[in-house]
Amino acid sequence: MFERIEVRVGQVYQEADRLKGKWQVEAFVRVPGIGPHVRLTSLDDRSTKRTLAASAVGDPRRFHPIGDAEPAWTPGISGPGELIAKAQA
Repeated sequence: MFERIEVRVGQVYQEADRLKGKWQVEAFVRVPGIGPHVRLTSLDDRSTKRTLAASAVGDPRRFHPIGDAEPAWTPGISGPGELIAKAQA
């Protein structure tokens, strides 16, 4: 058995089977009826996003934590549209 890794917003993970593939946890996504998921942003191309089960990201056979990085988003802002709306307010 393996020990799961704590998954947290801002943490950067590398895919276990690739030298590249660095992803930052942008946010937790909660959908009724399924377990918690996380939205990941690629550090190689910030326009590339994926959503995975938090348990998959916390599985050391699939991902390794490699540290924190600057957020790929503004905390408290759900997306570019909200950022623009707040800036115009």
